Amino acid sequence: MIDLPNWIDKTTWNAWLEMRKKMHKSPTDYAMKLAVVKLYGLWELGNDPKEVLEQSILCGYQGLFPIHQGRQGQRDNELNQELRAGAGPVVRH
Repeated sequence: MIDLPNWIDKTTWNAWLEMRKKMHKSPTDYAMKLAVVKLYGLWELGNDPKEVLEQSILCGYQGLFPIHQGRQGQRDNELNQELRAGAGPVVRH
């Protein structure tokens, strides 16, 4: 296990590792260090590390990618913000 910088949410990081483990693709310590470097690079480009990890978990990505900002990506980001704020999604009939 590696020491995580304080700008990476440990709960989300562990959830990503658990997802990778269930995919039978557990990263090595070196791969985890590379993932931290990748998250830092994405952070410098304006991507929140927690959102990057959540996107990978939600979509079953084993890698880490910039936040998708297409039409669905925008809605996903809005929903995530609503859920973090404690408001549930609005159900439309």
